[in-house]
Amino acid sequence: MNSIQPIEELIKEYLLFRGFSLTFRSFETDCRNDRDKGFHAEKIIEELYSFIANSDINGLLDYWEYLNIRYFSRLDARYFGSVKKFKLSLLRYYLVYATQQKRKEKVLEFFDTFEADLNGNSEWSKWFGLPFSKNPAADPYFEPFFTKQWLETFTASLHNFLNTIFQNMPWPSLLCFNIDRLHKRALESEIQSLHNVIVDLKTKIEHYDAEIANLRQAAAQPQELLNHINTQRYTKSLLDQKNKDTLTPPQLSYSGTKSPETCSDGRSMTPISEYDMVDTQKLLSEDINPFTNTNQETYLEQM
Repeated sequence: MNSIQPIEELIKEYLLFRGFSLTFRSFETDCRNDRDKGFHAEKIIEELYSFIANSDINGLLDYWEYLNIRYFSRLDARYFGSVKKFKLSLLRYYLVYATQQKRKEKVLEFFDTFEADLNGNSEWSKWFGLPFSKNPAADPYFEPFFTKQWLETFTASLHNFLNTIFQNMPWPSLLCFNIDRLHKRALESEIQSLHNVIVDLKTKIEHYDAEIANLRQAAAQPQELLNHINTQRYTKSLLDQKNKDTLTPPQLSYSGTKSPETCSDGRSMTPISEYDMVDTQKLLSEDINPFTNTNQETYLEQM
């Protein structure tokens, strides 16, 4: 509904351009007295409640009749019941507000005026006793209608009902053109906004990629340093091992029994204890004395 006011301004501009001054003034007057309120549901409800606040029952019914002819009568038949309930609640709120403002004469005037229409209607039978109730807000029947919750529920329901009508009624070509133009502008704005989001995301991705590269580089440096230290240690250990092998003299190793040492005259100087025990037992069994000169040669031969 926001597209109506710009269209009205364009029409005024066109009328002035064409020199239709009388039509221009007449159009401005009609715009000021717009009973449709620019198809704003909240403004229509404010207009209805202004008649109630002024206890203007004729103005209230006249404006409701205008809405009925202009919109409600064009609805599908299944919505007629809803329209009837809204009118019933609107009239009841008129009586409740007049009672709250202690305008008893307006309540009596209402029933005197519409007694013929309301008499015999089961929905209004108990309401004829409203002017004679000392405290209707405490009455079990009238109490719900005097609560703030009831008024808020009724207002919200009427607001949604009017909005539904305005959103589904056919629009003239001039308004459709402007609505399409505004829709196109909104889409272009949305596309630009999404493009900006994409640019921002790309910038963030590049920033995060740079951070990841820096972190990987920082993580690789300790590993390179560790590899360098390990290489140095390994090289040093090889050098130490090589130096050790160079400085250490070769060790003589013996296998089996030691060779007997001999004197200058060729006699053995090796004690008996250094010979194998098996050979010693053999010598003993043969009763050979290795320390006698006579048997020295025989002993050596036995070895």
